[in-house]
Amino acid sequence: MKKLTASLLIALILNTSGSAQGWQVVNTPLFTNITGITFVHPDTGFIISAGGKFAYTHDGGSTWQRTTVQKDLQLEDLSFINSNIGVVCGRFGSVFITSDGGMTFKDISTGDTTHLYIDIQMFDKNTFMVTGLDTDNDPPFVGVAVRTEDAGVSWHPLDVKGLGFSEIFYSKGGETIFPAFGRIFRSSDQGKTWRLTTGVSEGQARALSFAGKTGAMVGPRGFCMISSDKGATWSQRPQDKLQHLIAVEVISENEIFIGGTSSVMLHSTNGGMTFQKELLAKTFDIFDLEDAGDKIWAVGSDGTVMFKELR
Repeated sequence: MKKLTASLLIALILNTSGSAQGWQVVNTPLFTNITGITFVHPDTGFIISAGGKFAYTHDGGSTWQRTTVQKDLQLEDLSFINSNIGVVCGRFGSVFITSDGGMTFKDISTGDTTHLYIDIQMFDKNTFMVTGLDTDNDPPFVGVAVRTEDAGVSWHPLDVKGLGFSEIFYSKGGETIFPAFGRIFRSSDQGKTWRLTTGVSEGQARALSFAGKTGAMVGPRGFCMISSDKGATWSQRPQDKLQHLIAVEVISENEIFIGGTSSVMLHSTNGGMTFQKELLAKTFDIFDLEDAGDKIWAVGSDGTVMFKELR
């Protein structure tokens, strides 16, 4: 029997461990960075890419069909209210809407080409909002947020001021929340009016998620904060400062997944008190996570899509 080299042995151990922890790679027709994923049903999901592409599945991710939103446009996020109606956003103030499940898209961009839209939230077929950054400012991370009530015919800036606006969290029938530097903006009327929570942290939150009373915020340099009272108060749970944390999904009051660059996947089963790193079978940067009910999905660099069964 030939002896295994040390590097080959390590690779086999890593791949075995990744498989043992349940993560499975899925093939899709998107090959550039996949920047967003959402599911409206365990069988029906959508993904977007940094190359302006879009793909959808109606069989739980077994097969995917590809369409184009706009060639070579870097898309950042998407939101759907059902299997047909949804919106996507990206660079240069771009926003597009579909009413046929992504087969075709209509350009309803805001006209502010200096805006980089990072996140979008659809409340109903006419009402949605986007958050992001105004790249024409100095510094270039001044936050912007706009909202429409007529499906993008007209857009109105929101009365919120701050830096580093990023991911929006919305609970149907509940609050709309998004973080900025050291602040959290909250709305109880789908973004019409806002109240500000200050003094959360001096760190930059890139993403946040809630389930029940448990909330989690993550960001660059291992930034991680946990709430056990629906975001009224937060406790620091700093991770490795070399980890750039990009996505978080709170599955339940006990279970949390955090994704980041270089295949960082952190998992907590005790409400964020502690996290364990999960080994994946492929090295990639994780840009988004999605709880699809029966699975947790992760997407990222080089067209990578993975899922893990939730128990």
